[in-house]
Amino acid sequence: MAGNEEGSGPRQPSEEIIFHYSREHRLERASQAVRDLNNSASSKRSLVKTIAGSRGNLLMLLSIVIVCIAMLFGSRMKGRQTMGFELGENTVSMAVRKSGDGLALFMEKKAPKDGNGYTGAVGIVISPQAAKPSTGGTSEPPPMLTHLVFFSLAEEENYSIDLPFGGTDFIVVVQTDNERLSRRLKVK
Repeated sequence: MAGNEEGSGPRQPSEEIIFHYSREHRLERASQAVRDLNNSASSKRSLVKTIAGSRGNLLMLLSIVIVCIAMLFGSRMKGRQTMGFELGENTVSMAVRKSGDGLALFMEKKAPKDGNGYTGAVGIVISPQAAKPSTGGTSEPPPMLTHLVFFSLAEEENYSIDLPFGGTDFIVVVQTDNERLSRRLKVK
């Protein structure tokens, strides 16, 4: 066996090591796109180019943004229809909804965890929002419904008040012994 064959012993320092993998030789045969990717002078793709680099990616990004805006808008509109507020340390939410053939005011009271919420009489006045008077004439005042409920020590209470009139926009005034709040509600 010759000294330069495999397994014949240690190599001599003068022998050249043969590499079977040559990057340069491989890149010579590669396509232009592969050579461009390997070029160290080319800059790395930025995040903006990755996201908005092609028409499909740009449309996908635009779709995501539109859906997020629609969800935000929808959640804000839903929040306006069910008005939540503090009344004597209780959290009260109200909504006007269709109930059978007519409309009803639904009210939910949640007491604070420490149990120190207001207990007692709560006056409620609800009226449809007055229409704008026609020019030169006076309009009648809108009908009003006055109702009285009593908050107890219960952690959660629900009230339903049938409305004897119709409409789409309502003004609700809620009053305790020392607090008065008003809210505008739309029919859900």
